[in-house]
Amino acid sequence: MHAVCDRPLLQQANIPRCYIFGTPVRLQPTSTKFAQKLRSGVRSGKFSSIRAEDKVRETLDGFLRNGNKLADTAADLLPASVPRGAAKVGVIGVGGLLAFWLLQKVLSTFLFLGLLGGAAFLWLKLSNKDGGGDGGGDGDALADAKRIMDKYR
Repeated sequence: MHAVCDRPLLQQANIPRCYIFGTPVRLQPTSTKFAQKLRSGVRSGKFSSIRAEDKVRETLDGFLRNGNKLADTAADLLPASVPRGAAKVGVIGVGGLLAFWLLQKVLSTFLFLGLLGGAAFLWLKLSNKDGGGDGGGDGDALADAKRIMDKYR
């Protein structure tokens, strides 16, 4: 007797494959029409949805594939006396350090500008306590308006 998830048995079975919820699943078609659609490459409407997780995985795979090509190209620029494996590791290491250095500079600049802007905002907000005409003292403005109206009665 075979277990439900017996891998060799599933691999030998003549059941079409479909991707549901990001994992490959073998489905047994309920009709010959459905099996013909799957064999001909036409997808059924209920099985054609692609999850966002799959798109993220495809994007990361593409990024890694392009990074690998870039590392190979950069390693080819080094002399032939340097072994390809060591050259590739060195190129990846130098590229990683350069990317980290650039990220550090950008983040520290944004952090510095944010702190400087916040300090300037607090300084302007706290230094204007005397009500110098920006509408900060609403109670005084109301008292001034009442005094002016009483003056012209």
